[in-house]
Amino acid sequence: MAHLPDCADTVKEVDAAINIIEAFDSELRKNLQSLGVDFSAPCAVGVAVSGGADSIALLTGLCHLLPADSKPTVITLNHNLRPEAETAGDADFVQDYCRQLGVPCERRDIERGLILSLSRERGIGIEAAARELRYEHFADFLSAHKLSCLCVAHNQDDQLETLLMRFLQGSGVEALAGIQMRRGSYLRPMLSIPRSRIEAYLLAQHIAWRTDSSNGDVAMLRNRMRHSVLPVLDKALPGWRKSVLFQAGRFADDGAALGSLVQAAKERLCWRFAGGTVTMNGAAFLAEERAVCRRLLYAAFDAVGAGGRIPSSLVERVLQHGLAPAWQENAAGVQVECDGQNIFIFIEKGQNLATESGFLVIIERLGSYRLGAMEVLAGQGDGGIVLSNAHSSVTIPRLQLPFMLRSRQPGDLIKAADGSERPVAKILDDWKCRQKKDAVPLVQELSSGSQRLVCIWGRAVGFKDWIVKD
Repeated sequence: MAHLPDCADTVKEVDAAINIIEAFDSELRKNLQSLGVDFSAPCAVGVAVSGGADSIALLTGLCHLLPADSKPTVITLNHNLRPEAETAGDADFVQDYCRQLGVPCERRDIERGLILSLSRERGIGIEAAARELRYEHFADFLSAHKLSCLCVAHNQDDQLETLLMRFLQGSGVEALAGIQMRRGSYLRPMLSIPRSRIEAYLLAQHIAWRTDSSNGDVAMLRNRMRHSVLPVLDKALPGWRKSVLFQAGRFADDGAALGSLVQAAKERLCWRFAGGTVTMNGAAFLAEERAVCRRLLYAAFDAVGAGGRIPSSLVERVLQHGLAPAWQENAAGVQVECDGQNIFIFIEKGQNLATESGFLVIIERLGSYRLGAMEVLAGQGDGGIVLSNAHSSVTIPRLQLPFMLRSRQPGDLIKAADGSERPVAKILDDWKCRQKKDAVPLVQELSSGSQRLVCIWGRAVGFKDWIVKD
């Protein structure tokens, strides 16, 4: 005789599903409110959706929570890294789901091969290259739609994987604080929610999602952590997740405290950046705690445009020196010198390559300079400083020495005629620069506090120019 479902069982299942949905939405609301989202007023909120369980759950929850007149605006990116049917299918799936929800969706397709090319040119992994391009598109999307924030779907499991990877890679205090729930305009309101609850939330509503086949590729460190390390820890050390997340919170507090100490130390050291060089008092520097000294050095590397490419061995060599006799150290095109009194940090002359195809040159006086394979002459003109090469010249009004000529970096913005800021990456995409993106010189002020970009010298390599005239 066939078994008929018991009504009581059915009611229990429905109640359980409702509890799962309400608990998820409640936690998502609490996290968004802590990040400054006001549900009592119209919200200009964007959300990045890949089609996976995490981002589909985030979009679903936002549709439940936001006022009826504040539907989220979706961006979905086709990275074109996997087979066409799969990667395009993900984007199609997101667009279909957005139509069902009645929310606007903008799809962007990254040119196939572009991420791999960027990875090779910059000497970074494919995942890192994909992330750079992804956030360039995100920045443009935020600007184009005048959104107050963009929600992305990192979850608690992502946080734990990141923390373990950073610990095993020997990262510092700030990195061991993990992924932050807010970084500028980017919100991660699901960081407190584990992947198991996210999938249960979707299953309770009979909502489907897509699975990325590359998630099973254990050649990637994150996937090895996910499939090999975390399950072992779950079995051998119950409660480890809570402990690691608690410790990350303590590291975040420690990092904030160190940041305050570094700011105070800059005053004591007469730390300043001018003419492309960071200068600080050597005796005061050596009197600081080592943890503060390291951060002062990394702040200097960021200031001269070398952040992210300095080996930790350079930092440790600098810390081993005293003041006398004078000494110097260098790595990755950056020079650190001490004259017995002050410490100086700057980009080495003739060692200006930022990447294999990029460049970074500080122009302190008019004359001839080499930008990668390009020879550039900087001279004085009637309307400002004139830059010229074998193919073109450009006059940049009100530009003063010193200034910087460099290749693009992730997140670069430049002022448009209407006063808004435009992502440099989007401008270069519109010009169809493709493989020549990193050959286009950008001109950056150094004499002002803002150190803004004032020119994209596209004609130097056969494209247009973008000049900020005010």
